[in-house]
Amino acid sequence: MINYVKFFRSDACAFSFGNKLMVVGGFTGSSVNSSTEIFDGLTGEWKDGPSLSVPRSGCKVVVLGTRAYVIGGYDGQNRLSSVESIDLCTLSGWEMKASLNIQVTYCLFLNEKFKVLTK
Repeated sequence: MINYVKFFRSDACAFSFGNKLMVVGGFTGSSVNSSTEIFDGLTGEWKDGPSLSVPRSGCKVVVLGTRAYVIGGYDGQNRLSSVESIDLCTLSGWEMKASLNIQVTYCLFLNEKFKVLTK
């Protein structure tokens, strides 16, 4: 039996790496979330991961090599241009990276050159 995530949410971003699935940020219905939850496909269990520095919903994630980048989103008051990154080998914590030149939500990244498409 698979356990459920701790926070039911919309507008989160999710991605897989190895045997794991990571769900980041999102909107709980009353607040924007900064949590990270990690599902282990081998054990069928969810566990807490490191929290984002900034709560985000409507953000996007890009995985390059062994790093994941969470980009933009909405913090409950403003659209974001900030970027956070985590090392997927250690999962030691999210680190702030250089921000985008624009604030983005619900954007699409086409390739490793980070061509940003927005609404």
